[in-house]
Amino acid sequence: MRKFSGIRIIKTDIIAGDNVDVEGPSSSSGGLGEIRIQPRCMVFNAPYMFYQKNRMMNPNDSIRHMALRISFSNSHRHFAEDDTGIIRPPDNFHTFNNCASFGFNQNVIEKHQIIIQ
Repeated sequence: MRKFSGIRIIKTDIIAGDNVDVEGPSSSSGGLGEIRIQPRCMVFNAPYMFYQKNRMMNPNDSIRHMALRISFSNSHRHFAEDDTGIIRPPDNFHTFNNCASFGFNQNVIEKHQIIIQ
């Protein structure tokens, strides 16, 4: 584990999708637990000439404070309104993930990732 200015980083590069299980006891008994994201998949529908947004929630069911940062694999098109935060137990972190308008190309298929650190 690394330490940065008093904040302990317990996981990095968690990709939204299945819950990330860790070895060891659950957070309530001192372990790391899991990072959960709701919803697991976000869809931005055509037409893409309009700006769109979807809401995302990160619950903290542990007994510890959790610091997080949200980033995207395609950050020039997708971004979060609140991309960093500290979640106190048992609170939730809510943010809107946005998709900027762009010119659609039907020959390009993209699957972008939401990365929680």
